Amino acid sequence: MKYLLCILALLTGTACSRAEREADPKARITEYYDVSGLLRRQMRELAKTDAQLIKDVSYIDQDERDTLHLVGPQIRQELRMFTEMDINRAVLSGRYSISTSQEGGYEVTRYQADEPEELQVNYLEVYRQGDEVRRLEALFSDRNLLYNSTRTLTMTLTEEELPLSYSIVGIQKMIFRDSVAYSIQGQFVYDK
Repeated sequence: MKYLLCILALLTGTACSRAEREADPKARITEYYDVSGLLRRQMRELAKTDAQLIKDVSYIDQDERDTLHLVGPQIRQELRMFTEMDINRAVLSGRYSISTSQEGGYEVTRYQADEPEELQVNYLEVYRQGDEVRRLEALFSDRNLLYNSTRTLTMTLTEEELPLSYSIVGIQKMIFRDSVAYSIQGQFVYDK
């Protein structure tokens, strides 16, 4: 009887935490790296600078280069797609395994989806030198019967953890259509 009560207590605790996660899927947790916190700090610091972004876009047979002065809403717009890297949501608790390795002088923490076909973020990698984050990388995939899309987002950071550059490389495939590859490269320029 004692064991039955223990098992019931464990199941009840699991059911409550699952119900809480499903009730507010955007609720914050601290289980994984805080990408949103980093991006909020970057947006605040970028707003204090006179930064520019040199942006190269390649899509089908078209290449385009643009230089943007980052002010106000443009900062948020340029970093918005990286907010999708944030896996610190209650609905994702326990859905990623965490491993650490050494790679090229960096400590790499990898958050790997246990079931990548079910989750939009297949993995998130955080590259650190000491206590400083120097790079983020994530693989995204969206799949359904009509559409298949994969993209890799990478952001490199300065010693102050401001964005130095970013890359978005992806492929989109719609049913009965050819695959379309695209690439967006961004280079931040700071006036000293």
